[in-house]
Amino acid sequence: MRTIEWFLLADLQPVGLTLSLPHDQSIEGLFREKGVEVEMGADHNRISFPSEWRETSNSDYDASLWYTALLRLKKADEIKGYRELAARLRGQVATSLASQGKVLRLKEIAVREGVTVRTLARRLSATGIKFQELVDQERWQFVDGLMADASLTLADVASMSGFSNSSSFGRAFQQWHGQSPGAYRDALNRH
Repeated sequence: MRTIEWFLLADLQPVGLTLSLPHDQSIEGLFREKGVEVEMGADHNRISFPSEWRETSNSDYDASLWYTALLRLKKADEIKGYRELAARLRGQVATSLASQGKVLRLKEIAVREGVTVRTLARRLSATGIKFQELVDQERWQFVDGLMADASLTLADVASMSGFSNSSSFGRAFQQWHGQSPGAYRDALNRH
């Protein structure tokens, strides 16, 4: 808190602030009142200050708090990366279904990603997603789109969505939607 007070009370005239935010007179005015030169609408963010300020010690510095904050930031970055991985895998599964009528296996995706199956499963698990759940969600989203196309037979839908036969498709569909594929399609056609 004392550090913040120091900056609030200090003469900030030597500070320069470059922001990617759009021009906002209220923000610019707030900083200019403290003597800060502000440039808004830039393509990057930057704070510039005199090099001697680096020598100013922070009386509130707590090494354990700093270390904890760094660990949390690292974990947040990992999770963000894993979420991006999950989105990428969803895209691969959806593309494989649409172009080949095939559901990719975890091993195939691990090879594409250049990691082991175990590493890939662990990274997905960190986001709270299991690979099979991801595949099922993409598959059923794909199936729902196919079911809306009345020109496709149920056997076509089964084949195009990676099922080995109509019976396994029917059983899986019944579990997923709580009704047979035929009943589902009839309900779609009535609306």
